[in-house]
Amino acid sequence: MSYLDPTSKSTKTKTVSLLVYFLISIGVSLQIGGSNWDIVWHGVKNVESFLTPPHTVIYTGVALAIGSIVFRLIYFPILAIKNNSVSKLSIFSNIIKSQSELFPFPIKLAFVGVSLQLMAGPFDFWWHNNFGFDGLLSPPHAVLATGMLIAALGGLIGIIKHNRDNPFSCTFRAFLVIAFGVFLMVAVDLVLMFTLPFSNGQYFNFNPEPFTAMFAASILIPFAMTFSLVSVSSSLKIPYFFSCVTAVIIAIQATATITSNSYFSGLFPFYILNIVPAIVADLFLLKRHDEQRNRKTEFTFSSEKRYLFASMLLSSFFITLFFPWSVDVYGGFFKPSEEIRTEEFLLQILFPIILPVFIPISLLSSFIAGVIAIHRLKKKHLNAIS
Repeated sequence: MSYLDPTSKSTKTKTVSLLVYFLISIGVSLQIGGSNWDIVWHGVKNVESFLTPPHTVIYTGVALAIGSIVFRLIYFPILAIKNNSVSKLSIFSNIIKSQSELFPFPIKLAFVGVSLQLMAGPFDFWWHNNFGFDGLLSPPHAVLATGMLIAALGGLIGIIKHNRDNPFSCTFRAFLVIAFGVFLMVAVDLVLMFTLPFSNGQYFNFNPEPFTAMFAASILIPFAMTFSLVSVSSSLKIPYFFSCVTAVIIAIQATATITSNSYFSGLFPFYILNIVPAIVADLFLLKRHDEQRNRKTEFTFSSEKRYLFASMLLSSFFITLFFPWSVDVYGGFFKPSEEIRTEEFLLQILFPIILPVFIPISLLSSFIAGVIAIHRLKKKHLNAIS
């Protein structure tokens, strides 16, 4: 038995490995929450300083993710040497050769992610010194966001792979839901980074073309949400998965964006209503439609169709779930008056623009994403049993 293997039967090593992946996800959650707060902070305070509360949260998250990876890379070799399961020379050889026991795929992903984040720091400093203040989208910010996404994916995959033999553990379910919520939020925020009209810097204007940005966000965000939701929820079939994931997103988004700004704090009770479509999706999944036939239409719901429908339902509320940034994407094209509040602007375009034009486009994108995800899962299952 190798103490370097996170799939080892040793309870201690499994627990430590699981906790490492979870802390990586928590680190990324602090980064994405701090980043959203930083946007609000700059808009309210109009400051450009390193020593700000949002920056403290961001770099605490970076430190937590890096520290978790470093701890794992040190802890398992020390444990293996202490128990005389491998020699020091073998440990050194594994490090040089990057063996899978010491560097499993999820850790490699997380390591690449945090490395990109570390590179983004001095890159951003150099960018500011040479090109002045930047907007939301800039080369160093893109590197940072990409690193966050890769690190979040590493943490999520690590938790899933680590607990395949014990999928009904309450700890596993809690860690998975949080890690998935963090990953999904980073993925959506990455799309928003390229579609929001906040990227006009001192020397470079990286703002997207407004008309294209509206359609890109309306297509890519539901696609990413549905593909991810179908892939994970239909594979693990965790009860109330949609509600729990939505609660994680609401908690991060509300803490970092809604309640951190007095401008939006009064909307918090309404923002919590985003949990309603998730609850409806979960209640729909609890019914065994694949075992009950509708006598009138003779239509049978398969398991895959139920998860596709539930994912599309939740994805169709992406505008309110990721408020206010999702609304600002449309503001780039329609250019509302600065005196109008964001929620008022949403109500102005909801019925004439959003519902008849962009929601159908989003539903089509969600459907395509779900079909691709189901096809991928079926192919993976066939390969596993063949």
